[in-house]
Amino acid sequence: MGNPYTSVSVANYNANPPPDDGSTGSSNLLKWSNHITKIGDPLKTAVETINTNTLSAFGKLFGNNITSFATNATLTSSHQGRLIVASNAITITLPSAATVGTNFVVAIKNVGTATVTIDGNGTETIDGAGAITLTPDETAICISDGSNFRSIRGAPDALPRSYLAGLGLSNNATDPNNDVDIAVGECRDSADTANLVLTSALTKQLDVSWAVGSNAGGLDTGAKANNTWYHVWLIRRSDTGVVDALFSTSATSPTMPTNYDQKRRIGAVKTDGSGNIIAFTQMGDEFLWDTPVAEHTSSNPGTTAVMVYLSVPSGIQVDALITFGIQDNSPTLNIAGLVTSPDVSDTAPAVVGPFDVFTLANPGTEDTTDAVYKEVRTNTSNQIRYRLSGSDAEVTVAITTHGWRDRRGRDD
Repeated sequence: MGNPYTSVSVANYNANPPPDDGSTGSSNLLKWSNHITKIGDPLKTAVETINTNTLSAFGKLFGNNITSFATNATLTSSHQGRLIVASNAITITLPSAATVGTNFVVAIKNVGTATVTIDGNGTETIDGAGAITLTPDETAICISDGSNFRSIRGAPDALPRSYLAGLGLSNNATDPNNDVDIAVGECRDSADTANLVLTSALTKQLDVSWAVGSNAGGLDTGAKANNTWYHVWLIRRSDTGVVDALFSTSATSPTMPTNYDQKRRIGAVKTDGSGNIIAFTQMGDEFLWDTPVAEHTSSNPGTTAVMVYLSVPSGIQVDALITFGIQDNSPTLNIAGLVTSPDVSDTAPAVVGPFDVFTLANPGTEDTTDAVYKEVRTNTSNQIRYRLSGSDAEVTVAITTHGWRDRRGRDD
């Protein structure tokens, strides 16, 4: 900002007084009527002007006032040094740079959820463009050079890499079979380039093609299918700052709507054999089925490794929450059972370890059973592995899936 203070000079005083020649003529007499107009009044005027100009200069500094606009507005020279707080999808027009001169500076902050436009006056430009835009929580300081404006932009503080808070998913109460509610929250996008902030809860429809806004379609492409996993993505347009959500069968590359170029996967839902979204609950990274899934039952599975598909998201790795059990109806064998992630080596269990469950031989008894609740990492094909140390026709293995833990990119 240029100097806001206007310098003052003393005027209307006698710059050429008569010579002091020692005479006692009338021109050398001290008279109040002479000096009030030649010294007193000019000094009084100068001091008052200095006071006025000082107050005016302080009034032009940042912090002298805050002005809020919720509708389109045109600024004037009176907005010098002010912070303009803008909300809604409005346009703030700057004053003429040619009129306000090089001393003019103003700050404009977007405190709403829509994009605010800052427009140059007439043909005047801002950074060489006719207008600039502010995304939510963004600020611009606009400075006149006497012909056009320049800006200093301030984006919101970047969230830490992989950050995610809120954004919980749930079946919609009105249409739980087709709609998912997304709670308010914020996260860093998957490329670590932008904050994605959802300031109002969204409801998106899996059975309708994507459209912007709440209670609108959410599917990226195709039609809703039966027995299918859909990943939920928070998406954003970098040009306008609009944040929305999207369903996609892809865990890595959803088909993005036009102009949406930032994204973060925030969870997944599954449809059943009728195409209805299966009921679930979420708390943080933990997702639980409303009804646990009796996933796998196998009689006499043998002693080699068995890969099992679980009702947990595919295309990503999660920690499956399962119950693993063995039942031996005629316990003539000591049997140990071990569940492992496909990420680790296939290990043979033993009753002396390693094991998760075991049953001991006890001839004459009707049956023996052992089970354990376990968290085990899947592969991207939603599989885990189990293996027994012994097996016969009386041995049955059962696995129930209760849910999963999904880090949702926190470790990327």
